[in-house]
Amino acid sequence: MATYSPQDKTRAKRWRATWTDEYRLEHNKRNAQRYHKMKSDPSYQRKKMWEGAKSRAKRESIPFDITIDDIIIPSVCPVLGIPIFMAEGKGPGPNSPSLDKLHPELGYVKGNIHVISWRANTLKKDGTISELRSLVEWMEKSSSCSKSHEPEISKTEDCASSIGQSSQPVEG
Repeated sequence: MATYSPQDKTRAKRWRATWTDEYRLEHNKRNAQRYHKMKSDPSYQRKKMWEGAKSRAKRESIPFDITIDDIIIPSVCPVLGIPIFMAEGKGPGPNSPSLDKLHPELGYVKGNIHVISWRANTLKKDGTISELRSLVEWMEKSSSCSKSHEPEISKTEDCASSIGQSSQPVEG
């Protein structure tokens, strides 16, 4: 266990006394303003994306050869057409920029990365094109069935069978 000299203890006591509640609040406010300014700076965002990608590549043992200059943040998501901007507060929001690998197995290499919205990347995550097509087809069928407000039994059965569900109640 470390021992402290009386001089160190006195110095620490004086330092703690300067941290009044008022000073602590002002300090936290200044830090929040600095963080917000940094967070809204595109070069800071690109650097954080690069650092995150480098860390994930190392952890997942996948190739990594991009530079910060390879990361270009568009103003609009090329997938969903929504504006891209940093979310307020902690964590990413649906409009936050997200570094995406076009072909995940190739890793973070030049020509295989682009920036899309967090929402688009969440939707894309780990689904294959075939799985995503199946999801879209199912959603379109479900949507067309739920839009028909006619209470005809035959129509309900048709919709249930077309989206792969049984219209019969499940007994348990």
